[in-house]
Parts: sequence; C-alpha cells; structure tokens
Amino acid sequence: MDPSPRPDTTEITDYAAMLRRRWRLIAACTFGTFLAALLVFLLMPKSYTAQASVQVTLTGAEDANSNARTNDGINLDTEAQLVRSAEVAERARALLKSSQSANALSKNVVVTVPPNSTILDIAYTGDSPQAARAGADAFAQAYLDNRRGSAEARLRESMQTINERITRVTAEIQELNARIRTLQRGSAERSTAATRQQLLNDELEKLNGQLSQANVTASNLTPGTVITKANAPRNPSSPKAQLYLPGGLMAGLLIGLLGAVIRDRTDKHVRHPADIERVTGLPVLLATPFGRKAAPVGLYDARSRIGQRVNQLCHLISATLGHGHHIILVTGASDGAGTGIAAANLAAGFARTESRVLLLSANLSSTASCRLLGVRPGPGLAEVLLGRKGPGAVVQESTVVPNLQVIQPGKDVEAAAELLQRSAMEQLLNRLRKTARYIIVETASPVESADAQAVADVADAAVIAVEIPRARYEDITDSVRQLDRMGTAVLGAIALPVQQQVAAPAAPAARPAGQGRAAQPGRAPAARTKPARRALPTSPVTDPAEPGDSIVWKGSAAGDPTSTAPDPGAPDIDPARPEPGVADRPADPAPWS
Repeated sequence: MDPSPRPDTTEITDYAAMLRRRWRLIAACTFGTFLAALLVFLLMPKSYTAQASVQVTLTGAEDANSNARTNDGINLDTEAQLVRSAEVAERARALLKSSQSANALSKNVVVTVPPNSTILDIAYTGDSPQAARAGADAFAQAYLDNRRGSAEARLRESMQTINERITRVTAEIQELNARIRTLQRGSAERSTAATRQQLLNDELEKLNGQLSQANVTASNLTPGTVITKANAPRNPSSPKAQLYLPGGLMAGLLIGLLGAVIRDRTDKHVRHPADIERVTGLPVLLATPFGRKAAPVGLYDARSRIGQRVNQLCHLISATLGHGHHIILVTGASDGAGTGIAAANLAAGFARTESRVLLLSANLSSTASCRLLGVRPGPGLAEVLLGRKGPGAVVQESTVVPNLQVIQPGKDVEAAAELLQRSAMEQLLNRLRKTARYIIVETASPVESADAQAVADVADAAVIAVEIPRARYEDITDSVRQLDRMGTAVLGAIALPVQQQVAAPAAPAARPAGQGRAAQPGRAPAARTKPARRALPTSPVTDPAEPGDSIVWKGSAAGDPTSTAPDPGAPDIDPARPEPGVADRPADPAPWS
C-alpha cells in the first residue's frame, strides 16, 4: 500500500482533540500572560484625570464668518483647538507655577464638545488627583482669560479705528463750515458743500454710536463661565483594571491557542488512533481504550468488549487470507512493549477461533508477549537458531490461552541476534508453516532493525502495532513502505497507549462451548496479492531429528499429541505440489525431519 500524504484540511473534531491534548500549553500561556498583565497593572505609574466644564458666550468681538460646527456665532471647533494652544498653555503654566514646558502641559489636555451645546469639557491628566484637578481648572481659567484678552484686544483695535475716523470726519466738517461761510448764497458750490457737510455729520453720529457701543461691550465683556469646576478623581484613569486584566487574559488565550496549533502542526507523534488513518492512510484494525492515564494493557478476556473485537479482527484476517497455513508478521512502528502485547492478543484471538496457533517471539529484546501468556523463562528461538535445541524442545503451551503454543526469544539472544536475518530463520519458518494454521511472528520495529524485513519475505500478511504517543507518523509510513517493498500485505494497525509495564497474565479462561467462527462484521481489510517469493539462498535444514524436535499439539485431529498432520480446517495439500503463491519456493520438508 502507498500511504497518502498528510491532508491539509482539519475538521472541528480535530480541533477539539487538539485542545484536549494541548490544554496545558494553552493554560500556561493564558495564566502567564494574565500574570504579566497584572504585573504591568501593578507596576505601571498611575495617572488621574479631572474634568472642568466651560460655557462659552459671545463677547461682541467675534467674526461670524465660520461654516464649521457653530452655536450662536461661536465656532466650538476653533475654541476647542484654542484650549490646547501655546498661549493658553503658557497662561496655565503660570497659574500652576509648573516647571514643565507649555508643550508638555498641553499634551495632558483633552477637549470634547457635547453635541448641540456651547460647552467645552476640558480634561487634564496628572500623576495625582490634586494635580489633575489643578490642571483642569488652570486650563479652563487660562482659556477664559485668553478669550477675554483676545476680545479686549479686538475691541481696543476697533475703538482706535473709530476714534481715528471721528477725528478725520470732524476736521473735514470744520473745513466745510469755513468754506461755506465764504461762498455766495444760492451758488452751486455752496449747495454741494452743504450736502457734503450733512453726510459727514451723519457719519460722525454713526461713529459716535459705534464708539459708545464698543465702550459698553468692553465694560461688560464676558468670554464665558466655568460652570463645573474639576473634582479630584478617586480612582486612576490609567492603567484600567477592566482593560488590562481581561485584555491580558484574552491575549494569553489567543497566544496559547496559536501556540497549540503550531505545536500540534509540528508534532510528529501520533496522538489519537483516528490520526493514523487520517495522516498515513493506514487503516486502524483495532484500538484499545485511551484515557488521561493509560493503564497497563494486558491480555484481554475472551468475553470482554475488547476481547470480542480481537476475535472479530481474527475473523476478518482469516477471511482475508483464506484457507491454508499462514504466517502473520506483527511488528511495531516504534520500539516498546506494545508489539508484544498486540502479538499476544492477536495470537490469543486466533487460538480462540482456530485449533492450532503458534506465537514465535522473534523480538529478542522483549518478552512482553511471553509474560502475558504465562510462559516460563527458558530456552527458545535463540537456541533453535544456534542449533542447540529443536523447536519441539523449546515450545511451551500457554498457561492462559488453550491451543496456543509459544516459542520465546530464549536465553542466548546476543549470539543469535545476527541469525534472524539469515537463511536459518527463513528455513525455520518454512518448516513451521505446516505445523499450525496460523503462526504469529513478533519482531522488532523495521525502523530499529532489519529483522522484520527478513521475516516479511516469508510472511503472508503484516500488522503494525502503534504505541501512542511514542510512535511517529514518519516511522509508521517508513515501516509500511519497507514491508510493502518486501511484498508483504500490510493489513493495518493496532493502536494502543504507550506501555511502561506489562500487566500480569490473567487467569486461564475456558473456551466457551460452541465458539467458532462468527459472521464477518463489516468489510475485510484490503489485502494485496503477494508476489512470488524468491528461492531460498540455501537448502532447508536436513539435520536428523533430535529428541523433542516435534511440537506437541493437544487435541489434534489424529488424536496423537505428537502428530504433525496439517490442521483439519485447512484444505488438503499435496506435499509434492507447492502451495499456491509460492511456486518458486522449495517444498517444505516434513515438520521436524
């Protein structure tokens, strides 16, 4: 099979699973950022804001020529800008007797104009409540003083202009009076002079009226009134707890979520059984329960829920492979006890549904499967490969599962380690093939060693054990690729939580009466046609039989414990005719001849 690449799309359930996996990171970022915001709030200098309100009135010296926001001829936008002007700031600085510059003081002022009013709200920010109140009152008073001064200056200029015009008009009238006395009565010139004199008298009267009005305006000049004096604020305006603390909490949550997404995207380890098929394309045949605290996984009882799923899996594999004698390779995507646990449960499942099952533990560094099946430590595969003992002398009957024989790794595993990848291992599997309906071979991970590839050459199918979260996606893909190159059909994966220890073997359970092969639920895992195997590099071992060279099967078809006849459930096989699919493989000799 060719595993598909990791998809770019992510579903809602994937995000929920990510939140469950990364909640510690999210909580740490949220709490850390909240603490940082709290420290900033506590250590940041406090500032206080006080506000004074000023009602602006007409002074009589305004120019009613503005098209901006006005009220009764007063341009409030202009007045708001004047509050923060340098002239007003200098006046406020003098009132406050402050050492700060006028520009620095004006930066602390904010002026707002309420709609449909002639009021200016002048807010001043200081480092203390008293400074804030004094600053607001000072700028309010400075603005009114500046407005009064500007109005008085305009009135003085206007009055000066009027007085100068009155002086000129009065002088011209006097000149006309003198000229009229010298002109003849009834003459045109006298009439023109009289008319001019009348016009000047009218203008003089008007100028005197304007001057009188200016004097009245100057004496009653009111630039505005402070309608609300500033009060000393009780609480600081900055920093605001309702802004910093919730803001820090939300910022931390966002940082935590972003960090969780990045961490999850860059994480190469499997976190959930559903991710195996979603990411690598390898179907999950069986998944054991997962929890926050993974309990040791042992040998599941035949009537338990997971035990029944194991039985269903065995039925599916049996239906997929068909009749005959089959070798099933069980290896792992990572190094650990999970491979042995998966192999033991799979062998137990086949033993509950078939008559003859042999578990061959070729993982010389692990005895997890043997301990689960109640096998006593002793000689095993290592001694067989070294030629010190025959298979019948090292095979043991499981004390937990009936009809299940086990060959454990053995004692001298270091000396026999290299023989797993030589022809002796292949020849041994060929000799064992017809002694059992199913041979479950447990090996180390293809990522860690080449033992799995050596066994895969003679295996009919393979199952990969995935320990979560120890296994990585790239290791699963690499394992599938290597087995696929050897021509072995990878049926799928068995997912289980990472195992630090192996549960004690359960008490022997009697096989329920009438238990047989049940109806096949669902669809069988897809299996690819296995290419023809290569010829063995060496001829099969033909050493003379030794005592203990025969595997003893209890309750065999012939009724003889030492019988080596094929399994009754398998079809008849002509010893002279090679098995289908292995035409180019040398014919298997008698079991232990």
